[in-house]
Amino acid sequence: MFTFRPLRVDDLPNVVAWQQSPAAAPWFPRLTLAEAHERFGPRLDGRSPVQMLVLHRRGVDVGYAQLYRVADLPPGDVIPAEASDVGVDFCIGLPTLIGQGLGTILVQDLVQLSHWMFPTATGVISCPNHRNHASRRVLEKNGFIPTLWFDSPTDEGVETLVMHRRELQELR
Repeated sequence: MFTFRPLRVDDLPNVVAWQQSPAAAPWFPRLTLAEAHERFGPRLDGRSPVQMLVLHRRGVDVGYAQLYRVADLPPGDVIPAEASDVGVDFCIGLPTLIGQGLGTILVQDLVQLSHWMFPTATGVISCPNHRNHASRRVLEKNGFIPTLWFDSPTDEGVETLVMHRRELQELR
């Protein structure tokens, strides 16, 4: 089981390191600390609807997650999901924790947290890169169904994402 706390500015060096861990690096742009402040600053000071959380396990900060209501995203952040859905993104950043089944536990915990934080949400979505087989497998183990492949612009061009969705009605 994971616990969560709001991510703070002083956690950004860890976020940069977690994103560059061997399992995560292929899916994240390489950010400097200054770029991380620019990118995540609005999320940390409340100017963005995306809520960032530190993943905590057995006394150690081990990664981060992001949760957001799709309906609250600005018009430029187009995600082809139901407005009533909650989006989740996650990153376990300690290499020693990869391959132990913790991603499955983390997604279970994030589904529960999404239901608690957004009680009117009808579903939870996550949109990993189509080549991120580990994340896709973890989502599917937790009852997420791949529903849509779509292209998303990046600084380097375009990446193909796969939206996975899970209904929340069974938690009610």
